[in-house]
Amino acid sequence: MASVASYADDVRNTRPETKRWHFVDIPRGKAACAAAPDCAPEPAGDCVIAAIERAKVVLGDHGRPKAERAEALKFLVHFVGDLHQPLHAIDDHDLGGNKVRVTFFGQPMNLHAVWDSGLIGHAQLTVPAYIALLQGLNVDATGTTIEWAEEAHRLAIAFAYGLPEDLNLDEAYYNQNRPVVDRQLARAGARLCRVLNEILGRSSSRGNL
Repeated sequence: MASVASYADDVRNTRPETKRWHFVDIPRGKAACAAAPDCAPEPAGDCVIAAIERAKVVLGDHGRPKAERAEALKFLVHFVGDLHQPLHAIDDHDLGGNKVRVTFFGQPMNLHAVWDSGLIGHAQLTVPAYIALLQGLNVDATGTTIEWAEEAHRLAIAFAYGLPEDLNLDEAYYNQNRPVVDRQLARAGARLCRVLNEILGRSSSRGNL
Protein backbone atom coordinates (compact mmCIF):
# COMPACT_ATOMS: atom_id res chain seq x y z
CA MET A 1 0.00 0.00 0.00
CA ALA A 2 2.86 2.38 0.78
CA SER A 3 4.22 1.86 -2.74
CA VAL A 4 1.07 3.39 -4.30
CA ALA A 5 0.43 6.09 -1.69
CA SER A 6 1.99 8.84 -3.84
CA TYR A 7 0.07 7.88 -7.02
CA ALA A 8 -2.34 10.83 -6.86
CA ASP A 9 0.60 13.24 -6.62
CA ASP A 10 2.41 11.48 -9.44
CA VAL A 11 -0.48 12.01 -11.91
CA ARG A 12 -1.61 15.44 -10.74
CA ASN A 13 0.31 17.43 -13.37
CA THR A 14 -0.71 15.22 -16.29
CA ARG A 15 -4.34 15.04 -15.17
CA PRO A 16 -5.28 18.62 -14.26
CA GLU A 17 -8.87 17.67 -13.47
CA THR A 18 -7.53 15.96 -10.33
CA LYS A 19 -5.64 18.93 -8.86
CA ARG A 20 -8.39 20.04 -6.49
CA TRP A 21 -9.07 16.50 -5.32
CA HIS A 22 -6.30 16.84 -2.70
CA PHE A 23 -7.98 19.43 -0.46
CA VAL A 24 -11.18 21.23 0.48
CA ASP A 25 -11.19 25.01 0.84
CA ILE A 26 -13.28 25.58 3.97
CA PRO A 27 -12.88 29.30 4.75
CA ARG A 28 -11.00 29.95 7.96
CA GLY A 29 -13.92 31.88 9.46
CA LYS A 30 -16.35 28.97 9.02
CA ALA A 31 -16.91 26.16 11.49
CA ALA A 32 -18.58 23.70 9.09
CA CYS A 33 -18.12 22.44 5.56
CA ALA A 34 -20.80 23.48 3.08
CA ALA A 35 -20.57 20.99 0.23
CA ALA A 36 -22.01 23.25 -2.47
CA PRO A 37 -19.61 26.23 -2.21
CA ASP A 38 -16.63 24.46 -0.62
CA CYS A 39 -16.65 21.52 -3.04
CA ALA A 40 -18.00 23.10 -6.22
CA PRO A 41 -16.87 21.54 -9.52
CA GLU A 42 -14.19 23.48 -11.39
CA PRO A 43 -11.93 22.64 -14.36
CA ALA A 44 -9.29 21.53 -11.83
CA GLY A 45 -11.79 19.26 -10.05
CA ASP A 46 -14.03 19.64 -7.01
CA CYS A 47 -12.53 18.61 -3.66
CA VAL A 48 -11.06 15.80 -1.60
CA ILE A 49 -14.41 14.96 0.01
CA ALA A 50 -16.04 14.29 -3.35
CA ALA A 51 -12.93 12.48 -4.61
CA ILE A 52 -13.00 10.07 -1.66
CA GLU A 53 -16.70 9.34 -2.12
CA ARG A 54 -16.22 8.67 -5.86
CA ALA A 55 -13.29 6.37 -5.19
CA LYS A 56 -15.33 4.42 -2.64
CA VAL A 57 -18.11 3.87 -5.18
CA VAL A 58 -15.74 2.71 -7.93
CA LEU A 59 -13.75 0.42 -5.64
CA GLY A 60 -16.92 -1.21 -4.36
CA ASP A 61 -18.36 -1.84 -7.84
CA HIS A 62 -17.29 -5.35 -8.82
CA GLY A 63 -18.76 -4.80 -12.29
CA ARG A 64 -16.12 -2.19 -13.20
CA PRO A 65 -12.82 -3.10 -14.87
CA LYS A 66 -10.15 -4.15 -12.40
CA ALA A 67 -7.85 -1.34 -13.58
CA GLU A 68 -10.47 1.29 -12.65
CA ARG A 69 -10.99 -0.24 -9.24
CA ALA A 70 -7.23 -0.48 -8.65
CA GLU A 71 -6.83 3.20 -9.47
CA ALA A 72 -9.72 4.06 -7.16
CA LEU A 73 -7.93 2.21 -4.37
CA LYS A 74 -4.74 4.20 -5.03
CA PHE A 75 -6.69 7.45 -4.96
CA LEU A 76 -8.48 6.43 -1.78
CA VAL A 77 -5.23 5.64 0.04
CA HIS A 78 -3.80 9.03 -0.86
CA PHE A 79 -6.84 11.22 -0.34
CA VAL A 80 -7.78 9.84 3.07
CA GLY A 81 -4.27 10.80 4.12
CA ASP A 82 -4.54 14.24 2.54
CA LEU A 83 -7.81 14.97 4.31
CA HIS A 84 -6.16 14.43 7.69
CA GLN A 85 -3.45 17.03 7.05
CA PRO A 86 -5.08 20.10 8.64
CA LEU A 87 -3.86 22.55 6.01
CA HIS A 88 -5.68 20.53 3.32
CA ALA A 89 -9.00 21.55 4.92
CA ILE A 90 -8.76 25.31 5.25
CA ASP A 91 -8.77 28.39 3.05
CA ASP A 92 -7.03 31.48 4.43
CA HIS A 93 -6.15 32.89 0.99
CA ASP A 94 -2.65 31.42 1.32
CA LEU A 95 -2.93 28.16 -0.67
CA GLY A 96 -3.21 26.04 2.45
CA GLY A 97 -0.21 27.66 4.07
CA ASN A 98 2.01 27.42 0.98
CA LYS A 99 2.29 31.20 0.86
CA VAL A 100 3.15 31.52 4.55
CA ARG A 101 6.93 31.79 4.77
CA VAL A 102 8.37 30.63 8.08
CA THR A 103 11.68 29.52 9.52
CA PHE A 104 11.64 26.00 10.93
CA PHE A 105 14.61 25.33 13.19
CA GLY A 106 16.65 27.84 11.20
CA GLN A 107 15.58 26.58 7.76
CA PRO A 108 13.35 28.66 5.44
CA MET A 109 10.17 26.74 4.66
CA ASN A 110 6.52 27.36 3.98
CA LEU A 111 3.95 26.43 6.59
CA HIS A 112 2.39 23.71 4.45
CA ALA A 113 5.75 21.96 4.08
CA VAL A 114 6.26 22.13 7.84
CA TRP A 115 3.03 20.15 8.28
CA ASP A 116 3.64 17.84 5.32
CA SER A 117 7.12 16.74 6.34
CA GLY A 118 8.96 19.12 8.66
CA LEU A 119 7.32 18.14 11.94
CA ILE A 120 7.75 14.43 11.23
CA GLY A 121 11.27 14.76 9.85
CA HIS A 122 12.51 16.67 12.86
CA ALA A 123 11.77 13.66 15.06
CA GLN A 124 14.43 11.68 13.13
CA LEU A 125 12.67 8.39 13.75
CA THR A 126 13.11 5.37 11.53
CA VAL A 127 10.03 4.28 9.58
CA PRO A 128 9.50 1.16 11.75
CA ALA A 129 9.87 3.24 14.92
CA TYR A 130 7.38 5.82 13.72
CA ILE A 131 4.89 3.15 12.66
CA ALA A 132 5.17 1.57 16.11
CA LEU A 133 4.53 4.96 17.70
CA LEU A 134 1.39 5.49 15.62
CA GLN A 135 0.13 1.98 16.28
CA GLY A 136 0.35 2.68 19.98
CA LEU A 137 -2.09 5.59 19.80
CA ASN A 138 -5.73 5.05 20.68
CA VAL A 139 -7.72 6.84 17.99
CA ASP A 140 -11.29 7.06 16.75
CA ALA A 141 -11.87 5.34 13.39
CA THR A 142 -15.47 6.54 13.02
CA GLY A 143 -16.93 9.52 11.21
CA THR A 144 -17.81 10.68 7.72
CA THR A 145 -15.54 12.42 5.24
CA ILE A 146 -17.24 15.74 6.03
CA GLU A 147 -16.69 15.20 9.75
CA TRP A 148 -13.02 14.40 9.09
CA ALA A 149 -12.70 17.60 7.06
CA GLU A 150 -14.28 19.70 9.79
CA GLU A 151 -12.03 18.08 12.39
CA ALA A 152 -8.93 18.87 10.31
CA HIS A 153 -10.22 22.42 9.76
CA ARG A 154 -10.50 23.01 13.50
CA LEU A 155 -6.99 21.66 14.04
CA ALA A 156 -5.59 24.01 11.40
CA ILE A 157 -7.07 27.00 13.21
CA ALA A 158 -6.13 25.85 16.71
CA PHE A 159 -2.65 24.55 15.98
CA ALA A 160 -1.18 25.08 12.49
CA TYR A 161 -1.93 28.81 12.46
CA GLY A 162 -0.82 29.30 16.06
CA LEU A 163 2.28 31.08 14.82
CA PRO A 164 4.66 33.34 16.73
CA GLU A 165 4.88 36.92 15.47
CA ASP A 166 8.39 36.45 14.09
CA LEU A 167 7.32 33.25 12.24
CA ASN A 168 10.34 31.49 13.72
CA LEU A 169 9.15 27.98 14.52
CA ASP A 170 11.31 26.28 17.11
CA GLU A 171 11.02 23.71 19.89
CA ALA A 172 7.88 25.25 21.36
CA TYR A 173 5.92 25.02 18.10
CA TYR A 174 7.29 21.54 17.44
CA ASN A 175 6.38 20.22 20.88
CA GLN A 176 2.84 21.58 20.60
CA ASN A 177 2.15 20.31 17.10
CA ARG A 178 4.03 17.03 16.56
CA PRO A 179 1.43 15.17 18.68
CA VAL A 180 -1.31 16.61 16.44
CA VAL A 181 0.43 15.27 13.33
CA ASP A 182 0.94 11.87 14.96
CA ARG A 183 -2.69 11.58 15.99
CA GLN A 184 -3.97 12.66 12.57
CA LEU A 185 -1.82 10.10 10.82
CA ALA A 186 -3.00 7.39 13.20
CA ARG A 187 -6.60 8.43 12.61
CA ALA A 188 -6.08 8.38 8.85
CA GLY A 189 -4.71 4.85 8.98
CA ALA A 190 -7.48 3.57 11.23
CA ARG A 191 -10.19 5.24 9.19
CA LEU A 192 -8.77 4.02 5.87
CA CYS A 193 -8.72 0.51 7.30
CA ARG A 194 -12.35 0.80 8.35
CA VAL A 195 -13.41 2.15 4.95
CA LEU A 196 -11.59 -0.60 3.05
CA ASN A 197 -13.10 -3.29 5.28
CA GLU A 198 -16.56 -1.86 4.70
CA ILE A 199 -16.09 -1.71 0.92
CA LEU A 200 -14.25 -4.94 0.26
CA GLY A 201 -15.62 -7.18 2.99
CA ARG A 202 -14.59 -10.78 2.60
CA SER A 203 -12.85 -10.19 -0.73
CA SER A 204 -10.10 -8.24 1.09
CA SER A 205 -9.05 -11.41 2.91
CA ARG A 206 -8.63 -13.25 -0.41
CA GLY A 207 -6.26 -10.62 -1.75
CA ASN A 208 -8.54 -9.88 -4.72
CA LEU A 209 -10.13 -6.62 -5.82
